[in-house]
Amino acid sequence: MTTRPASGGVQSVERVFDLLEVITAAGGEMSLSELSAAVRLPLPTIHRLLRTLVPSGYVRQLPNRNYALGPRLILLGEAAGRQFGSAARSRLDELVQELGESANMAVLDGQE
Repeated sequence: MTTRPASGGVQSVERVFDLLEVITAAGGEMSLSELSAAVRLPLPTIHRLLRTLVPSGYVRQLPNRNYALGPRLILLGEAAGRQFGSAARSRLDELVQELGESANMAVLDGQE
């Protein structure tokens, strides 16, 4: 389970992000029992959280009853990536002015 400091936030939201991160780390698909072992939460709790995410498309249930990341996460990732690029652009512009050299940004994707 991902260890998060006590945030004073909403526990169910923190649990949902833990589940999404664990599914991601496992390659994008896991069974309920695998999730329960990974995040150390009761099966009914995990099932209830996942059933909340399925209709919105953030998680999908596969024919083999495993749960997988859903297509709505792509939209979130793309938007976050665009914002990251916009935030970095101003710093890159500063570097170009300061050093008189070109500047580029790259983001690791796994080992690439």
